[in-house]
Amino acid sequence: MSRAVARTARGVARMAQILDAASVVFARAGYERATTNAIAAQAGISPGSLYQFYADKAAIAAALGERLASELEEAQDAALTGLDPTGVSLAELVERVLDPLVRFAVERPAFPELFGRAALPDAALAPIAAAKTALDGRIADLLALRMPHLDRAEIDEATRIAHLLVDGSMTEMAADPLVRREVTRAVVAYLATKET
Repeated sequence: MSRAVARTARGVARMAQILDAASVVFARAGYERATTNAIAAQAGISPGSLYQFYADKAAIAAALGERLASELEEAQDAALTGLDPTGVSLAELVERVLDPLVRFAVERPAFPELFGRAALPDAALAPIAAAKTALDGRIADLLALRMPHLDRAEIDEATRIAHLLVDGSMTEMAADPLVRREVTRAVVAYLATKET
């Protein structure tokens, strides 16, 4: 292995280590109170080493946002590709959409902190916003197949309301099965009104 390739591999591993540490620090302290020193300490490196890869906290948040958005899209692909929304109950359809989101919130504690925030730098928000838009589009397409009697504006409205019901309680859904069950029931009940 050449020295440049070894450095690149080490650099990629170090960047992943920093993002893993940032995920923990953002989840624990929130974005506003997180510091690059705390991220470096969590990663077990010096602040100077951190700055070799990321200029500041905003750059770290942007990179973490890109990684989370990419991983979310992969999880949604795995859950939704090939799903026939007319071949399952409405409750199962809602579960198939929510499961990857809740698993994400559990497995990646910074996800709710970053995914639901409006106070992040634009560079961090952009990939998350794109992932949200893509997810909304996929949900709308599923609902359109299930509810062909609705026009696209009605489908988009139903998708937006369902998203709002979930988005505001993602952290609680990840932490408490009762909240998850009740939010799921609320989404199913809301969407059921659109099926008739």
